[in-house]
Amino acid sequence: MIVAIIQARMGSTRLPGKVLMKAGGKTLLEHLVRRVKRARTLDAIVVATTENLEDDAIAALAKKLLVGVFRGSEHDVLDRYYRAAEQAKADTVVRLTGDCPLMDPQVIDRVVSLFKKNQRRYDYVSNVRPPTFPDGMDVEVFSFKVLQKMWREAELPSEREHVTAYIANHPELFAIGNVRAKKDFSHLRLTVDTPADLTLISSIITAFAGRKNYPDAQDIVAFLKRHPNLIKSNQHIGRNEGYAKSLREDPKESVTLRKAVMADARFLYELRNEKAVKSASFSTEAFSFASHRQWFRKKLADRNSLIYIAKAGGASVGQVRFDARGKSAEVSVAVGDAHRGLGYGSRMVRSASKRFFSEYSGAKKIHAYIKPENEASKKVFGKAGFRLAGSKTVKGTKCIDMVLTSNSL
Repeated sequence: MIVAIIQARMGSTRLPGKVLMKAGGKTLLEHLVRRVKRARTLDAIVVATTENLEDDAIAALAKKLLVGVFRGSEHDVLDRYYRAAEQAKADTVVRLTGDCPLMDPQVIDRVVSLFKKNQRRYDYVSNVRPPTFPDGMDVEVFSFKVLQKMWREAELPSEREHVTAYIANHPELFAIGNVRAKKDFSHLRLTVDTPADLTLISSIITAFAGRKNYPDAQDIVAFLKRHPNLIKSNQHIGRNEGYAKSLREDPKESVTLRKAVMADARFLYELRNEKAVKSASFSTEAFSFASHRQWFRKKLADRNSLIYIAKAGGASVGQVRFDARGKSAEVSVAVGDAHRGLGYGSRMVRSASKRFFSEYSGAKKIHAYIKPENEASKKVFGKAGFRLAGSKTVKGTKCIDMVLTSNSL
């Protein structure tokens, strides 16, 4: 039984009641459910809402639309999902959210089909690791057994509020597959969290009103290309801001480090593809996961290369890599988008540098080469004890050279 579970509630902190707001004469949740019903790979649809009185209206609408309803915890969304799946007797769970009224059923079918064909290979398949479809067309698919594992083991508040955060935090435990769009449209925002989002969605729905067939992802992207002014109103809003907020509210724990292993390949691949990480890097060319795995395997076998995975509060937050030559080494650091601004970067660099000096015999100096405009990295390395030592040209880019010596720690 393949069951799509749509989480929806009235108590959104940024735009309360959004799922029942109207666009083109129908609520956002109704638009979404009608689209999801067109997916050919689903056996059932369940709207998972809360037990709060204000969510009675969501439950009533779901019944009117002839889909299942489950009511559970407001804040422990993972528990709500688990119990909804259990009630529906789901073997496979398709995770959707109620604030994505323009969901493309063909995208759902692509992600579900990849999972169905590769159940022995993958524990989890999505189109968000890394994202290439517009924000608002996110689909995640996993087995009930994987959901049960998350439900039993996830402890952080952010992992209970965001259903698949435990997978993101523990990529070494899960085999992960991803569906990519032909082109990267992840910069387009088609989800609803603000009034500006609602205005954009309403404009799109109105533009396609009266059309016999629902517009798919390609139709919507083509429309936005013809009307670029429409998307300017919400482009400043970051992807997954709700998740980032949850992370900031998690108990703050010290950063711990472990040496990278081959199972970290997917986590590091996704990290390298994040826009902020790529913009700070000296290598911005596109690369496949297969080529990344090959590169990563060589790095793990290279005695002059040390890669550490940084964890905080049970989550993998980034990586620190050292490439050594004789008595000196070059360091690079990357912190995931969801964990930026939380003070992890400098702690990661300082802890990893101490370990590097103790584990790599003879090293006396670590260089950090930073693009001049990268103020965030300057602060990270400065807080970690690095000091400005001059400049250097790296791959045709003139950059600043910050240095840490072994006797300065």
